[in-house]
Amino acid sequence: MVLEVRQNCRPSGICVVLQMLRCTRTKASRIDTCGYRRAFRRQNPNARPLSVKTKLNTIRISLHMRRGDILSSARCVKARGTSNSCYETVLSRVVQILHQHNRHNLELILNAEGTKDVKHVVDIDGGLTDFAATLGVERSIGPNDSIQLLEDVCRSHIFITAKSGFSHFIALLCDDTFVMAVPFWHSYKNLPNAIVLNEIPDYTVLYLPGKNISIPGENISIPCFTVSEEQTIAGLRSFKLI
Repeated sequence: MVLEVRQNCRPSGICVVLQMLRCTRTKASRIDTCGYRRAFRRQNPNARPLSVKTKLNTIRISLHMRRGDILSSARCVKARGTSNSCYETVLSRVVQILHQHNRHNLELILNAEGTKDVKHVVDIDGGLTDFAATLGVERSIGPNDSIQLLEDVCRSHIFITAKSGFSHFIALLCDDTFVMAVPFWHSYKNLPNAIVLNEIPDYTVLYLPGKNISIPGENISIPCFTVSEEQTIAGLRSFKLI
């Protein structure tokens, strides 16, 4: 992403913020959250048009799934991976809560490296799944361009994160988006627009070698996550989504 910005930067919020990061301490405990958000917001009118158009009165849910480079080793998957089925469990609960409050026009934008269509979404074991097919919501694939992706997510109503610094950076900047964060070593505690999902330990995944992955077969435990209904309803209400 930094490479893209250096080569293609233009007057936009993300470019301004990344210029600030070059000369500012960036350790999580020292990030000037308000300063970055103010700079990003001032430049927001320069954002690109949405890569996926959303219909009027539709709640836009963006999901970031960390794939790509993490599939190179079991250690990387264990540190950074979240399975497709786990994300579907979280999404199904969010959709259920929205439906209970008569919000039925929903759209899911899926951002997963290496994924070209929603019927063949790469999982952490290298398999391909027809992602969220049973949820009854419109599904689309997000942009490949990192800057476009960030600007698109910032105009989503709900953002479900990955174990990713990029996800954390989006949550830090985009204060108009309700963030549902997968637990990560970068803290979300000081972001008023974010809630952290609850971890369920000992979620076991069987790895099988295949054409989509280079990890040898083995059993490792990767946590899954649950949604706090109380926190989710409070967050959706604070953003006037229910």
